[in-house]
Amino acid sequence: MKKIFKKLIPKSVKIKVKDRIWSWMAVKVENIYGSRINVLEADLANKIGETSNALHAMQHEIHEQVQTQKEHFDQLMQKINELKESQTITEAVQHELSSLVNKHNKYLNEAVEKLNKIVNDDYKNKINKLNVLVYNMLPEEMMMNETVTITVQKFLKKHKVLPNLNLVISKNDLMFQYDLLHIHNLKDAYIGYLSTGLNSMNLLRKLIIKKFGELSKIERVLDFASGYGRLTRFLALEINPKNIWVSDIKENSVLFQKEQFKVNGITSSYVPEEFIPGVNFDMIYVGSLFSHLPEDLFKRWLRVLFDLITDRGVLAITVHDIKVSPAGPVNEIQYYENNEDILFSEINDAIIDKRKYGIAFVSENFLKSFLNSMGIQNNQIYRYPKALARNQDLYVITKESDIYDNTLNFDNYP
Repeated sequence: MKKIFKKLIPKSVKIKVKDRIWSWMAVKVENIYGSRINVLEADLANKIGETSNALHAMQHEIHEQVQTQKEHFDQLMQKINELKESQTITEAVQHELSSLVNKHNKYLNEAVEKLNKIVNDDYKNKINKLNVLVYNMLPEEMMMNETVTITVQKFLKKHKVLPNLNLVISKNDLMFQYDLLHIHNLKDAYIGYLSTGLNSMNLLRKLIIKKFGELSKIERVLDFASGYGRLTRFLALEINPKNIWVSDIKENSVLFQKEQFKVNGITSSYVPEEFIPGVNFDMIYVGSLFSHLPEDLFKRWLRVLFDLITDRGVLAITVHDIKVSPAGPVNEIQYYENNEDILFSEINDAIIDKRKYGIAFVSENFLKSFLNSMGIQNNQIYRYPKALARNQDLYVITKESDIYDNTLNFDNYP
């Protein structure tokens, strides 16, 4: 299949589409759905052939225009040099010629930008159509081939995970799709996905045992912004599913988890104050949500979720520290409208509003100052740097004082 792409897509078009094509097609289709490859190849070859021909025609037309202007520019520069050599050029003529040169340079730059935009936009549209085609061919639940199955079983055995772990992954699970996009290998994508879920479970287990003594003593736990169950599948192995609640803005993800893991489910809201589950929780875990929220939503969700823990309850959230921000610690909270969900436009519940979901970085001082303004004292807050996947900081916030300390260690992964 790679030969088809290399032959039909012009080398001069330097846009980053290979990762998306190989991740969706070469990995998913070739490794999982071999019986459909011939039909897919023929369809894709026709579509890419049409795209390639159209782009060739556009490139040829613009190339001719650019070449004509380049010839005019060369002739102009030759004339300037001749005039300079003859010492007959005046300041007025110099100014006029300089103006003409700048105009031609501007035209050339605009022509190149126009070409790049036409090529990029057209290819992006074609790639999106191909993604939709491949996505629609996938079954609702991802399938593991023999190699993946063996690799996953070895992973579970190595980390002493119970063999009855539910391994069903929805094709709409963007956490899995992120891994597949960046790792490019199906079995390693599975391991990356499961490793992060297991890491979250190991983190949560330590927090629960530190506060409650053992997992069975917790009455209600909420996995908030749970996605399609990357953590929940592990949580349901160790805590009675009747005592587990999941919540996400994506209704389909909540329904998927209720069906697969037999847990309680609550669809979330884009308006924090409208989230009213009707019960309070001994533990609320929010993995990698606050690391994506703008300041207003960050503060509002923090207030709403803290109010939902019981008097003995714990709220645990993860964030990006300000020190790892691209801009450095210039401000105590920074938000960028950079949203990876837009890479998966074929998935109908992807979050594409970058004003509500991007990437955020916060300082410890910002977080503690806001919590202090809510009446929460510093001895109710504890920070564990880079506890989640050696990447995000973990903040544990309690109603009681002096619960958590540096005796917990989160250095091991997963």
